[in-house]
Amino acid sequence: MKKISTKRSLITAAVKKSIFLLLILSSFITKAQFMPANGGYTEYAYPPSPPPPVGMTTNSSNYGWIGSWPCTGGTFCWLLVSSWEGPTVSGISWQALDYYTGVIYDQGYQIYPANEVNLTVGLITSAGPNPQINVSYYRNGVGHFVDVWKWNCPSHWGGPGGITASFTRQLSCLTTYSQISMDSHKGYGTAIVWEQPGVGINVCAGNNNTFGHQFTIMGTAKNSIPDVAFTHAGSSVQQIHVASYFAPANAIKEYYVNWPDIIPGGMLDMTCTALGCATCPVPSVIEDMNPVAGIPTHIRLDAPDHYSVQNWAYTYNIRNDIYARIMNHNPGGWPEPSFGGVPATVCFTDGSYIPPGLPVINGATNDMPVIGWDNNNISGSPSFYVGWHTAFNDPGYNPGSDAYIAIQLKEGGFIANPLMPFSFFGASFTPSNISPTPTLAFSKQNDISPYLYETFSEIGGCGFDMKHRLIPWSSGSFKPGRSTVTPGDNEISINPNPFKDAPVLSTSENIENENITLTITDMSGKNLGTYNNPIYGANSFLATATSKLVPGNYLISVTCNKINFQKTFQVTKTD
Repeated sequence: MKKISTKRSLITAAVKKSIFLLLILSSFITKAQFMPANGGYTEYAYPPSPPPPVGMTTNSSNYGWIGSWPCTGGTFCWLLVSSWEGPTVSGISWQALDYYTGVIYDQGYQIYPANEVNLTVGLITSAGPNPQINVSYYRNGVGHFVDVWKWNCPSHWGGPGGITASFTRQLSCLTTYSQISMDSHKGYGTAIVWEQPGVGINVCAGNNNTFGHQFTIMGTAKNSIPDVAFTHAGSSVQQIHVASYFAPANAIKEYYVNWPDIIPGGMLDMTCTALGCATCPVPSVIEDMNPVAGIPTHIRLDAPDHYSVQNWAYTYNIRNDIYARIMNHNPGGWPEPSFGGVPATVCFTDGSYIPPGLPVINGATNDMPVIGWDNNNISGSPSFYVGWHTAFNDPGYNPGSDAYIAIQLKEGGFIANPLMPFSFFGASFTPSNISPTPTLAFSKQNDISPYLYETFSEIGGCGFDMKHRLIPWSSGSFKPGRSTVTPGDNEISINPNPFKDAPVLSTSENIENENITLTITDMSGKNLGTYNNPIYGANSFLATATSKLVPGNYLISVTCNKINFQKTFQVTKTD
């Protein structure tokens, strides 16, 4: 196997600073877990300092995991890896954080040559005493590759820290670029797919970074832009799910192959005699054919890594609309649009998706959608975020010309938090500060972390920055904020904010007798009180309801159908 070139310099640093607050959680680990500062909404630049030389960005990926090195004596660490890609400079970044205190034990970055594109990162933690970082990519004019890096024991425990090149595996000998994608599974599994025009979608699987042969999925010669995700349900085998565009039918196909069959020692791998870049055929199970109204430019697939059924969802965009195709094998009923193994398609940007109904935001650019799953946060069942870049301008919420936007959905496609369906965010929560070449990534690992790990690009002091952060799944939002606003002829406001005694709702006298629906919730969406009567009685309700609240952040949703007004205010109660 070809060794990675030693000309790539390794830059590491151990910066001792605490960036997180403590939070007591009663989740899968019974000890105290930390929550990122400000509830997980603080953004941090790629490590270390000075930051890596990020230029214009065209693609990014990330992967988050909780694990430990034997050298740490069992200390749990957050293991966070990310990649960025641009026309002049690309690279990967890593950071190890104490799971309980947030202390940084190791961090650094590795530059990749500009001719190596479509970088995707993953983590393997069961292949030996050290975690391993996987990086898949296409090398211009040469082919597709996967690099394996050993993540050394941090200097805090007497190790050298940083990463060391282990080996490179060449997957193809294609001289023309085609998309490559990768997913990791539970610390041991790897699945990599790439397009070979005119031949099909190829796949290579690894078990603890021992890779099997390359395979071509049968019947995919006219498929393109593939993405991949793992599922593992109950006693069933691990499945490698693939979504790709099938041009003859103008549709997106979703299908899967069995991971155990094509890893070393697997039934099909043992019978494959292909050498070098050659492939063997592998059958697949086609689960879904989704006709689409145009050619998608992005397809991003994800699934709960471990769950009782093989659910999945993928997002894509066609022109200025963002869609999701959702497979929910669990039975359900209205308002869940997808149930019982019948996939459904929803559009988030054209105003067609109800309930509760989303505003039309497809009059401006919406592109680069991404997806990330939780596995059991909302009412004991999975939920997932769909995020994308938008140029939609809402003066009441997103006054900038560009922003990153996201929406959280339950497993069947129903909006998890109807009070604030959309969440805009950007540099320091200033949407106009996002990079002119924006990029966004969500981690595909979901069953080991109570947080969604995300990376994105923005304008910084030196022109461009890559930022990363952990977002608690229970937040239901990238940051606390208001829902989109549809103002009527008479504006309604709530002041003071922050408040100590009670907030006061203000409006014009000519609508005092109109009915208003007012709902108070905490930041997780729990209902703390509802008022549905004339406006003139709303302040008495607010005084009584808020007197019982402890200091903190809350949401007050206000709807007045008479004047076509709907708005959700974030308010803060102080001591």
